[in-house]
Amino acid sequence: MIAFKDGPSLDNNGELRVEEHEGQYYVLGDGICLPVESEAEGLELLGSIKTSEVYVKMKVFKSPGARARVEAVLAEADAQAKPKEGQK
Repeated sequence: MIAFKDGPSLDNNGELRVEEHEGQYYVLGDGICLPVESEAEGLELLGSIKTSEVYVKMKVFKSPGARARVEAVLAEADAQAKPKEGQK
């Protein structure tokens, strides 16, 4: 929950969505609170966020179990990418 001194309190939990509060539009959800000029701009930004690799990684890393699995896969990929001793 985000509470502004001179404005609304906004719930940035839950699924991503566009909401209007006191004439201002926001993209809210998953800990995000982004002001936008219009509902259309919010929907466009929402689409960009949902298809973003950064957002996908952010969602994955919220879960400790998922984070551990991803880190293990990345470590294995790094180990395989390094040349074996004596090889160039």
